[in-house]
Amino acid sequence: MVTNNEPPLPKVNRDKIFNCLSFSHIAELLSIDNQLKRAFYEIETIKGCWSVRELRHQIDSLCFERAGISKNPEKLIALINEKADTATPSNIVKSPYIFDFLGLRSSDVVEESDLENLLITHIQDFILELGEGFCFEARQKRILIDNEYFFVDLVFYHRILK
Repeated sequence: MVTNNEPPLPKVNRDKIFNCLSFSHIAELLSIDNQLKRAFYEIETIKGCWSVRELRHQIDSLCFERAGISKNPEKLIALINEKADTATPSNIVKSPYIFDFLGLRSSDVVEESDLENLLITHIQDFILELGEGFCFEARQKRILIDNEYFFVDLVFYHRILK
């Protein structure tokens, strides 16, 4: 009879995974084939409140392997969590956007259509700077699909490359 000398895999409560982690976290974790490695990242992501970006960074930087060879893995994880990009409400909701390059004054009340016009004008100017062969066709081009009209923000092509 052969006995397995490997330690049992750490179990992470499924409810805790689904309550604490986003779909993107779970999708990232499912890409890890090694069960022990996946459990490590599940636990550390929950404990450290890692954002998806931080989880990817730790996977790419071999955090699991570094913790395995470290003489003091707890200290390593504490140091990682200290510098980690955490998933807090203030990090999830974007800061106000700043459109200084559009020439808007901070006291201006801007409608969505005004903002779109200013942004598209800048994009249009940029596309025209790309030079030979790059053609700007239209903006807010009306097209008909299945007897319903839609508007395409920008229509352009490269006539040399087709």
